[in-house]
Amino acid sequence: MKVLHYTRDFPPRFRGGISTSVGHMVAELAGLGVEQRVVSFDGFRAGVRAVGTRVEWDAWGPEPADGGGSVRVLHLENASSYDMELPWLARLEPDVVHVHDPLLWPFAERLFGRRRRPVFVYTAHVVHARLNELRGLHDGTLSSEAERLALTMADVVVAPSEAAAGWIRRLVGARIPQVVVPLGVPLRDGGWEPVWDGGDASSGEWEDGGQLLRSGSDRRPDWWLIGRHADIKGTDALPWILGELHAHAPALMGGLVSENPDSPRRDRRWRDRMRELQQTWGNFRLVPWQTPDELWSLVRGGDMVLVPSRCETFSMVTLEAMAVGAVVVARRCGGPEELLEGGVSGVLCDTDAELAQALVGLSRDSSARRRMGEAARRRSREFSSLRTAVQMLELYRLGLETRAQ
Repeated sequence: MKVLHYTRDFPPRFRGGISTSVGHMVAELAGLGVEQRVVSFDGFRAGVRAVGTRVEWDAWGPEPADGGGSVRVLHLENASSYDMELPWLARLEPDVVHVHDPLLWPFAERLFGRRRRPVFVYTAHVVHARLNELRGLHDGTLSSEAERLALTMADVVVAPSEAAAGWIRRLVGARIPQVVVPLGVPLRDGGWEPVWDGGDASSGEWEDGGQLLRSGSDRRPDWWLIGRHADIKGTDALPWILGELHAHAPALMGGLVSENPDSPRRDRRWRDRMRELQQTWGNFRLVPWQTPDELWSLVRGGDMVLVPSRCETFSMVTLEAMAVGAVVVARRCGGPEELLEGGVSGVLCDTDAELAQALVGLSRDSSARRRMGEAARRRSREFSSLRTAVQMLELYRLGLETRAQ
């Protein structure tokens, strides 16, 4: 079987959950013997036409073992780069085209047109209609309109959680997703096996973060915030939460691993604001963006990981934190509610105040952190990337069988 993926920021580039989850799945599918090609739009932003092009074909992952499938990745800088590769891509003739971002759907459609059409699979890693609802946007955005097209035109629609499937049914009006396939992390012999080696993770080092990583004299954080900073990620509440922690647990140290690579100006504003708060309170460190291996070597079992998001279709950071035995303190926002059992393998909250209170309370109870961390680690073993790949391969085959009838 030959599969062509359309995605963004594929490894060794890392820009959040889609990078890691699609990378994990592709690696596992290769181990199952699937031949794959990946078109990765790196740093792609709709409506922005960049000057210049960059096109790179890379072999990715280890050499395929007996029975394994090869992976080749086409890294593109922008849409005009894609136009240059169309003649070559047209000769691939995949059995399945798997689109992981709705804005990339037109590129995949354009490649095949009226030619022999492969089975089209769309995974809703983000439900843009839900983001618009939370933001109070009543007019469609580029992303939500592309999402509606993908959900309507795909042969197979995949949601990573029951929450995401429900949002699609309620808000988009498209057919019910045919299957929910949770994402996963690589597990071998019951433990998490890192698969990444280096990579293009950081968009720039922050002085304090660099010092934290290099110096053993700096006190390591007790809790972490990991991911993009954006209103939908709940990071607009972070100044208030930091203030509460300073007032009620001044010795509690945080580590912020956060950036917004799609908006350098917004990223600089946020970083400047965090530096001001750091000088005022001194109860957190700014840590550079990390590759997954680097990041999860910093976070230890019993550490706390704050997930203040207002919407998560799955929440890879929650699962990754669970896999290393960290205690996740998350807002009820979709995905984390299906991963965590509140009070057992993590803490689920409804308000900013509850998030802050949970961090303070757990910081004073090391036995509860150990107990929850071990429960989280056990729970994470139910979400392996191999299981995700097996389920996806079954979907591919089902789609092909349906097409042949």
